[in-house]
Amino acid sequence: MWGQLLIDSLIRPRAAGRRILGLQLSGQSLVEAAVLVSCVGTLVIHFAAEKVPELQGEFAGLTGSPLLATFLNVVQLGLMALAATWVGRRFGGTGELPGALALVIWYNFVAMLLVALLFGAYLIAPVIALPLGIAFIGWLVWAPVCFIAELHGFANPLVVLAGLVLTMLVLFFAVNFVAMLLIAAFGGIG
Repeated sequence: MWGQLLIDSLIRPRAAGRRILGLQLSGQSLVEAAVLVSCVGTLVIHFAAEKVPELQGEFAGLTGSPLLATFLNVVQLGLMALAATWVGRRFGGTGELPGALALVIWYNFVAMLLVALLFGAYLIAPVIALPLGIAFIGWLVWAPVCFIAELHGFANPLVVLAGLVLTMLVLFFAVNFVAMLLIAAFGGIG
């Protein structure tokens, strides 16, 4: 079952999303899955930073405190699920938070596996890593579109893509605006 679900996630993400939603996982199972995926993700980051010195600076904040990195990842999963639920419902979607959380956790699990595969390809044959990386970026965009479309019952994935891009832009500017306010309120950085 899990192998086929993984394959479906890569080539038929909407069908995979339907199957994940059909599992109707309990809240406890979702929390445990979120913690597990976050722990394994933290291990992947630590391993990558250890093996590729160029990445050590990029992940310095996360590799210094694995517990903090795991906690922040769990919070990120929850916020992504909240955003997917709230924004989709504003546009007439029917998705619920537990389904969104299940899809976000699965998406992150598959992305983590793909990062590990890409990292392995980079270590073994760097020339293969580039086309794999391009395909990975395409999947990173298309899979959440399909998952959100399935979660909310939206028929047109291109409209979901436009909504996702717009939501990301709004969130980007909102977070930066709040950061600027905080920096101004506390007298700058340093």
